[in-house]
Amino acid sequence: MKGCKNLKEYLERPFVIESLHGENAVEVELSEELSKKHPTFPVRLIKPYKYSDAEKIPLRNKAPQAIPTIEPSGIKKITKVLKERKLRTNKVREYLVRYSDLMCEDELLAEKDIPEATKHLRRFRHTRNNNITK
Repeated sequence: MKGCKNLKEYLERPFVIESLHGENAVEVELSEELSKKHPTFPVRLIKPYKYSDAEKIPLRNKAPQAIPTIEPSGIKKITKVLKERKLRTNKVREYLVRYSDLMCEDELLAEKDIPEATKHLRRFRHTRNNNITK
């Protein structure tokens, strides 16, 4: 149900529609705990109720969803270095690297932790310098 946040928790459940008041209003049958509330609501606040399969067919067993297994490949292959930052405390530079595996997120690594660091950092500095001069 759209509308007032205070009413959402009370009114987000299925109600039986008793009657329509023109094209823009609906009168619903409220439970005893909501009997003090006004039973007429604007149509724009009403959403159709969708039954779940468990209510329609209670004996149907749900098939467990298969969880894809991710096999760790040990060493992640770095595609490129994206950014560089210098830490004040140790004067150590960290580099944001992107891996070729789509399942891996970008990660900050120190230069000593990057395999083939000289090759990747040389390419990063070259592209960064070319972008600055343009």
